[in-house]
Formats: sequence, C-alpha cells, structure tokens
Amino acid sequence: MRDLTKSMARLSWAMSLYGLDRMRDVLEGESPAEGEAAPGAATRGAHSLDSLSEATGERLRDRTRRVYEAGDRLQTEMIDLVFDAAEPVREGFEHLFDNAANWAERSAETLRKAARQREDAAATTEGEATGKNEAQAEAAAEA
Repeated sequence: MRDLTKSMARLSWAMSLYGLDRMRDVLEGESPAEGEAAPGAATRGAHSLDSLSEATGERLRDRTRRVYEAGDRLQTEMIDLVFDAAEPVREGFEHLFDNAANWAERSAETLRKAARQREDAAATTEGEATGKNEAQAEAAAEA
C-alpha cells in the first residue's frame, strides 16, 4: 500500500510538471514585441497533453472510463462556456446579452446531459447488480 501511494503521488507530480512544461513551451514562444504566442505553440502543447490523456484513458476499466469520459465532456463544456462568456470583452459589449443567453442555455444543457449520464450509469449499475443476483439465485437453485 505504501508503494502504491508513493506511485500515485509521483504520477500526480509528474503530470502537473508535464502540464507546466507545455505551458512554458507556449510562453517561451512569445514574441516580446507582440506578446502573442508563436503560431502552433499552443496547438502542439494541447496535442501533447491530449495524447497523454487519451493513452491514460484507454487503460481505464469500463466503468472508470465512462466516469472519465463524462467528466471530460463536462470539463470541456465548462471551459467552452467560460471562454464564450469572455467573448463580449473581445468583441465589444453589443454581444453581451446574446452571449449570456447562449451561455445560460449551454449551461443548462450540460447539466441535463450530466444528469442523464448519471441516471444511465445508475441504471447500468442496477442492471449489473440485478444480473448478478439472478445468476446467484439460479446457481443456488441448481445446487
């Protein structure tokens, strides 16, 4: 148990530093005069992190993978909502109310999807438990 705890802490630390390294790649690609990242630096960093996330996700067991995928979708939607909410600042305030309405609609839809996924996962779990109980009952009846 001690070694597993150490390994988990080591992985968490390595992943944090890897993310910081990718962020540094983007920041070091900045042009001092313009303050904008070099073309593709953020894309390369995102691709590198996505590859690692996908490889890790593929190694998860089915139930854990479903939780990971649902959380990933929720995080992705929430990040999109935050960036979309910042649009009025970049575009001017004339789009503020349109963006606020879109943000509210997307927030509600994201929460509805999460609730449906939770219900589906609960139904799947109940179905698995029922199937096991039925199989146990059949085995006991045969014995």
